[in-house]
Amino acid sequence: NTEKFDSLLSLLIPEETSTEETDAEESKSKKTIQEKKAEIAGDMKETLKETQEIRELQTKCEQYESERRRMRAMADSSCSPFVFSPLSELSPDPPSVPDLAPLEMPPLDFMENYEKDS
Repeated sequence: NTEKFDSLLSLLIPEETSTEETDAEESKSKKTIQEKKAEIAGDMKETLKETQEIRELQTKCEQYESERRRMRAMADSSCSPFVFSPLSELSPDPPSVPDLAPLEMPPLDFMENYEKDS
């Protein structure tokens, strides 16, 4: 029974490796750790660069939006209220104009001022 226990125990616990093998494995794992650190650092630099580009694009968008609002305000202030401006969502509707009354003119007699030459 102890032999079976020892054999099972030997499967669970690896045997001691020689110091050369241990040193080789440690240096190998250190290299992979350094490689992973370098890879992570490269990824972080790339992410930082992309984040900076995103911020620059957001700033440009805000500037364009501000310019668009300023141009809209200029167009609204210089336009007649009777001109439809598709850019102007905020411009008031033109006031309603009442229908014109029919033109009433007194009868004109052009002959009354005419002097007869006789």
